[in-house]
Amino acid sequence: MYMTPELYDTQDYLCAVSANDVRLCKEDSVFRRAIPCDDDVYELCLEIMQIRNLSLPSDVYQGVNLYMELRECMFQILL
Repeated sequence: MYMTPELYDTQDYLCAVSANDVRLCKEDSVFRRAIPCDDDVYELCLEIMQIRNLSLPSDVYQGVNLYMELRECMFQILL
């Protein structure tokens, strides 16, 4: 569909964009950081994972289990 839109009874909606326009968009954009949360929370999670010998998850279920364990540890620390 992308390369031959006419085969799918539609038209080509691509438009030419100048390099200057792309540069301006990049300058005005906010890109995500590599760390998905607050820096202090991230560091605390890494320390807990190291102390408890936990590893990064490889699937969704492991991710949920890791989250629950980290959450429980943080509640214990805060209380």
